Amino acid sequence: FGARMAQAGASGFDVAAALLSMRDAVTAVVAPDDAVGIARMFEWLMILSLDRFAVAGRESLRERYEEQLEQGMPVFVAQRDVPVVCLVGDPSSKVLDAVLGRGVLLAVSLGAKSLVVDLSGLAEPTRPTTLDAAARFFAAQRGTQITFVLISERGDVAAAWASTAAAQGCTTAQVRDFVAAIGWVAERSGRAPTRQ
Repeated sequence: FGARMAQAGASGFDVAAALLSMRDAVTAVVAPDDAVGIARMFEWLMILSLDRFAVAGRESLRERYEEQLEQGMPVFVAQRDVPVVCLVGDPSSKVLDAVLGRGVLLAVSLGAKSLVVDLSGLAEPTRPTTLDAAARFFAAQRGTQITFVLISERGDVAAAWASTAAAQGCTTAQVRDFVAAIGWVAERSGRAPTRQ
């Protein structure tokens, strides 16, 4: 009941008021001996409904956050033909898969040999669940000719992601900043990076 009320846009007050009104209506038509037990049952029902209401609200907020994070995470082309993914915040596995997947699609559509992945915006880039998501992503890329250029000022972060990629048969390069990443890609492609 509480979850449905939350989906309908009701407030916690609405949930409690509806249940108290039902309690009053039911206890008015039952025997007085039964009314006390029924009133207690409705109190527990109200507690459970308010709990479900709160859980549904948190879940809705989390889903909205993930949707906004997925849509707002930058995936773009730099220097005319260098695909870049900037990972930010604390994305779920689902969001990481979607955003990294968009980056690979961009790389394939450009015929690029590299995909720059900026890890510096991640809240917890070496958390086990984040690295598990990265492992699943890299496993799906096994056999591709794309080199993943990992950007992180923290060597332990880039090393953890590089190790995860290597375990899945993917090639990586580790750099400390965006300029170095663009330079690395330009050098490997046999051209000098352009300044804009």
